[in-house]
This record gives sequence, C-alpha cells and structure tokens, in this order.
Amino acid sequence: MTPAPPSPPPKPPTPPPATPPPSNLQQQIQAVRGGLRATTPNPDDVPVTKSHLRELYSQDERKSIPVFKGKRGEQLINNWLKDAERVAQSAGWTPKDKIKYFSDRLRGDAADWHSDYMDRATNRDDYEAWEKALINRFLTESEVENLRKQLNELRQGPDQSTQLLLVD
Repeated sequence: MTPAPPSPPPKPPTPPPATPPPSNLQQQIQAVRGGLRATTPNPDDVPVTKSHLRELYSQDERKSIPVFKGKRGEQLINNWLKDAERVAQSAGWTPKDKIKYFSDRLRGDAADWHSDYMDRATNRDDYEAWEKALINRFLTESEVENLRKQLNELRQGPDQSTQLLLVD
C-alpha cells in the first residue's frame, strides 16, 4: 500500500489587527496623561497676586466689624459705621470693598435692606450713596436728637475759622 501524500500544514490563525508594541503604547498613554496634566491647572502653580493676599487679609479684618441687624435698641448705625470705617481704613479698602465687606456683616432687617438696595441701585459701587441710604434707613430718633444736641452746643472759638469749626 502506498502511503497517502502528506496533508498540507494547517493555516496559521489570522493575526489580530496591528497594535503598537507595548513600549510604544505605554509611551502614548504617558503622552496623553502629560497633556492632561498640562491643561489641568495645579493650584500650587497659580501665582499669588496682591488681590489674593488682600482678600485673605480682609477675611480676618471684616470679622472684627460687629454684626449690624438694624433692630431698635441694639447698636446705633452711626456707631456701627464708625467701627466699620476704622477697620476699612486700617485694611486700605476701596469704596467698592467697603460695600462688599460691610454688607457681609449685615443681618436681619439690615441684610434685607441691603439686598433690596442693590436690586434697585443704579450704581452698585457708589459707597457714598450706599452709606447715605443705610443711615437714612436705620438712623434712630435718639441718634437724630443726639446730633441736634451736638449741633446746638457747637460754638465757634474767637480765633477759629468756620472751616476749622466744622472739621473739629
């Protein structure tokens, strides 16, 4: 009997689609990760500006301003403003800062007033207008009487100019 011709060798399996060698794939992953890191800011890499420092310093400063609620029988508006102005002067706040930081210390009726005021204000950065409106809203009768009394007791000295009288 004659031996049967040998059968052809089996076909090798079809190779999977070409993939980069492992080291190349790892390099690509590292490149993508590096790109993500480059576009994601690291808070430690952000430069600290004067504005940042002033804001941090102001957080402590504004806590020294007493809370003003606008309730009768509690702190008078003129006294509260004097305290707040002392802090603002020491911290070097701008008029815009004063509105921002002073209003942080308002509660109750005073906070409601501030919110309403800012809703209708034509210039939200005008500290003088804000202060005048705050005083008009929360000035008590006793404060008005006290101011009248001070005005009535005001006397000009013989060598004192009118300007010095009003400044003193």
